[in-house]
Amino acid sequence: MSIGTLTCTILQKMPKLSKRKREFFIHLMSLLVSLRGRFNFTNLSRWGLFNELTYRQHFSKTFDFLAFNSALVMAHCSAELAITFDPSYLFKSGRHTYGLGRFWSGCAQQVRKGLELAGFSCVDLHQWTAMHLYARQTVPQQGQSLMDFYIALLREISGQLLKISKVLCVDAYFSKHDYVVAALECGFTVVSRLRNDAVLYYLYTREKTGKRGRPKVYDGKVDKNAPRAEVFEQFKTEQGAVAYHGLVYIKSLKMKARVVILPQENGKGGWKTPKIFFSTDIEMDGAQVLRGYRSRFQCEFLYRDAKQHTGLTQAQCRSKEKLHYHLNAALTAVSLAKAAHYLNQEDQQRSAFSMADVKMQYSNELLLERFISTFEIDPEQDDNSQKMRKLYNMGRIAA
Repeated sequence: MSIGTLTCTILQKMPKLSKRKREFFIHLMSLLVSLRGRFNFTNLSRWGLFNELTYRQHFSKTFDFLAFNSALVMAHCSAELAITFDPSYLFKSGRHTYGLGRFWSGCAQQVRKGLELAGFSCVDLHQWTAMHLYARQTVPQQGQSLMDFYIALLREISGQLLKISKVLCVDAYFSKHDYVVAALECGFTVVSRLRNDAVLYYLYTREKTGKRGRPKVYDGKVDKNAPRAEVFEQFKTEQGAVAYHGLVYIKSLKMKARVVILPQENGKGGWKTPKIFFSTDIEMDGAQVLRGYRSRFQCEFLYRDAKQHTGLTQAQCRSKEKLHYHLNAALTAVSLAKAAHYLNQEDQQRSAFSMADVKMQYSNELLLERFISTFEIDPEQDDNSQKMRKLYNMGRIAA
């Protein structure tokens, strides 16, 4: 199945969309994975079917990316799903770009000038890959902190996200009281990692003494290097390492949670400070907590493919509406490529997903179609079909 055919199939579940928007979106998704060179309006008009003004006009219109991507996920992913949220820095220059500011760059490990997208993804835990759901540019209002912005965005679209999964996996930055409480109020189960210096307390489970005064709640502070065997159960991770999970009280979050302590070797025969993971679902197994948190990194591959192959960082846009359309379109194109050329294969026949291979195939098809139309060649002839398949796969790693 091609990306254009798959896009058309998903759009049939959105009947309120106009015919013009439908035709443009089908064309754009195929073009984004075929385009050579810069991803700007001028280059889109060179390789696409419309003029530059048409692309600019459509990018300024609204499109329900969350509904489209939700339908795509439900149609092509397994039932074992988790929601991930992760902001991503985008380089952008210019004085008149909407939302231009200074944001943290994980690659540079410092604050830099540019843009930031706050992106929600869906990770298929069975097929171990991420699919894009929704992204919005990070632009806090007057007097609003970054954390307040992230919380407001989560509350705004939580109803649609909960239809996909109730498990929300976030980075250690979001293991703060305000964010975790807001997620719980929305109905999510939060899986994340605590700071290395997080304070944990054992819960007091012995019989009450009957003496006057407030009953004892805690039974001492947790030593992360030597957890109590009667509270923390030992298990092996998927990588073969030894970890411990148990029910304790987290001081910073002011709540009970399922905690996983994972010892860390320093490579010199000693041990570093253990990593601490948690889930607000106290019935969740320790192995599930670790697997849920580690699945969060799949969204990084989604962002990487969009930056390298579908022009996520090359927007020729300055307005709020066009930037929003561009960011979501670039990420959605990667999800469509995964669904059309990766998730539709059997598990035994499936190899690692390569966006570079998909991009090469569609670029070859686009160029070959131009040659065929220019020289008026009949592509349906038997002599041409096998040769065309070879040309489609030219340059691919797994041709």
